[in-house]
Amino acid sequence: PTPNWLDDWSFKRGLLAVDLHQCLPDALTDWSWEWTSSLSLKDLKLSMGDAQSLANSSYLDELTALHLSRTDLDTSGARTLASSKFRLNLVELDIAERAWEEGFLNLALSLPRLNSLRFFATEAPTDAMIRLASSPTMTQLSNLNLYRNTLSTRGAEAFAKAECSQLHTLRVGACRLGASGVRALMKGTFESLTSLNLSDDDFDEAGIAALTQSKILGQLTALNLGFNRLSDEGIARLADCERSSNLQDLSLYFTEFGVKGIESLARSPYLKNLRTLRLAYVKFQDQGVTALANSSSMSNLQEVDLQGVQCGDIGAEALAQSSTLSNLQDMSLYDNELTSRGAQALARSKCLTSLCGLSLDSNPIGDEGVEALASCQLSLRRLGLGNTGISNRAVIALTQSPAVEGLVYLSLGDNEITDESVHALIESPYLKNLSQLYLRHTSLSSSAEQALRERFEPQGTKISL
Repeated sequence: PTPNWLDDWSFKRGLLAVDLHQCLPDALTDWSWEWTSSLSLKDLKLSMGDAQSLANSSYLDELTALHLSRTDLDTSGARTLASSKFRLNLVELDIAERAWEEGFLNLALSLPRLNSLRFFATEAPTDAMIRLASSPTMTQLSNLNLYRNTLSTRGAEAFAKAECSQLHTLRVGACRLGASGVRALMKGTFESLTSLNLSDDDFDEAGIAALTQSKILGQLTALNLGFNRLSDEGIARLADCERSSNLQDLSLYFTEFGVKGIESLARSPYLKNLRTLRLAYVKFQDQGVTALANSSSMSNLQEVDLQGVQCGDIGAEALAQSSTLSNLQDMSLYDNELTSRGAQALARSKCLTSLCGLSLDSNPIGDEGVEALASCQLSLRRLGLGNTGISNRAVIALTQSPAVEGLVYLSLGDNEITDESVHALIESPYLKNLSQLYLRHTSLSSSAEQALRERFEPQGTKISL
């Protein structure tokens, strides 16, 4: 790599984000960097010299976003960046998935225009979180991600007292809050908050009770409660709370409620604004899916994640026959024990008229199931068929069907398909819009893989082999 590897053509046409891999000190002396507003240094081994090159560069005056995920930058390096001229314009700082250094917090607190801060999976101690909560920086933040740090109840109390009138997105999942931490956090004002992530925070119905008793719930349009110990009673409390009426995006994946819980959601008069519902691996089986499919409260749903709920063919048939899910655009039925019967029901559906994304991965639907999809009237743009027990026969049927003409994503990986399928894909006149093709863990020859690249990469298709 040499300084001119970043060609002038790219920058004159407004390339905004760059990943550096080597050549850092030399590249930062190139005038082309004057065009850059976002710089990603993730996964790099940064020396003190690299930090000094960044800090001293006269070509980073327009830099507004800096991403340092998984770097080995230490406190000294962070201190050097905190003295740079470009820090005055930074509005976004991302430090993630690496050991905590106090210098990172000092860097964040030195940025006068910081608007978005991500300390993701850094295992920052509670005292550091309290220092952040007590800082003037909180008054200007609109987006704060503290996922997988040690907030605990003390930290939650500090954030509840913080002046954060601009904050609209807060992610404090996996911060060891517990029910007491949720209760403390809900005592804050957070007057602009609309999105809250409390996933994996080790609370049960007591945490839900604190949430439903808080005015904050009434402001939220997005709420993530996944990976918590939520029972049927806790879900019923949420579903029966009028403050839930503004929710548009609700995540409850990997929780512990069952059929009674999903029935509470389905009959709730306050969840009619929901557009996205994520319920992956909540084991309410076909009875729960049937309740969801028949719910008038879910008529505005556009995306539903039902991965691993064990609904089987009966659940798939209920969804296919649902008269209330006509607005549904994306549906994941990954790992649900569907057979060709379930796939055929979905393919014949006259109710799922808006559906454009369908994941049937890890279901043994076989060739017959895919052949039914090949003849369906759905206008699919995304179709997941990985690990579905299909052969070349299914791929040939799919590629010869006008039904796939709108596809931008197609997954066929983890199936017993061979070069014969590659020939069918290459010869298909209907895959001109494909932007991603997933074929990992198949029995393709190297020559077939090369032929795929030659056919699809010129049209911009990303191929995963």
